Amino acid sequence: MNFADADVYRFLRYFTFLPLTVIEKIEQNDQSSESKPQAQRILAEQMTRLVHDERSLEQARRISEALFSGSVDTLTREEFQQFEQDGLPTCGVTETMTRTDLLVSSGGRPPVVRHGILSHLAQSN
Repeated sequence: MNFADADVYRFLRYFTFLPLTVIEKIEQNDQSSESKPQAQRILAEQMTRLVHDERSLEQARRISEALFSGSVDTLTREEFQQFEQDGLPTCGVTETMTRTDLLVSSGGRPPVVRHGILSHLAQSN
């Protein structure tokens, strides 16, 4: 969901059960910090927990960390199935597939590769 950074504090007030004092503190910390603001992450976590459950929130955290770090080999089969449910391109791979085979099998889109084989393919091709 894309929206202006300033709107995130309003959304925290509308769509979460966080106390107003906590939201105000988040806003103050974001404004005084020179690092990345935390409000959007907090809103995403609160909404995921509210709509789904704590287990789903932890799964979303693991998936996000794996994608941003490039360590998809740490993901479980269930987490890869979540990619497919979310509409992300995925495909199964074999040790003998080339990069071309991989792109063709994923419809030409860069896929999220199952079982960590991509790093092996990148070195061998």
